[in-house]
Amino acid sequence: RVPGTHDLADTCADAAAGFGLTRELCSMTPYDVPRAWAAAFDVEFDGIRYQTRFTTGQAANAAAVFGPAGEVSWPVDPRPESLVSAARRCGIAVQPLPRSVRVLHPPT
Repeated sequence: RVPGTHDLADTCADAAAGFGLTRELCSMTPYDVPRAWAAAFDVEFDGIRYQTRFTTGQAANAAAVFGPAGEVSWPVDPRPESLVSAARRCGIAVQPLPRSVRVLHPPT
């Protein structure tokens, strides 16, 4: 968790599309365009709420906080949650790995 309180721009808000913002911003390369947006957001906000690349929902599921480049000295979470636990808490079913996989040739 990021310590402190931060004012984040919600890139998933309905009004964001009116500014030309789409989900592509958070997954596009090269990073020139996302960096330009970040500089504009940084004038008014401490960071952004956004949707990660592979999310299927409409709501933000991640946050990015602006600051100087490089490593920060935030405290380590003393009770980190496992991926499986977090996924289940969010209603995502986690399946065990298959013991074998059948590979099919694509149709011609």
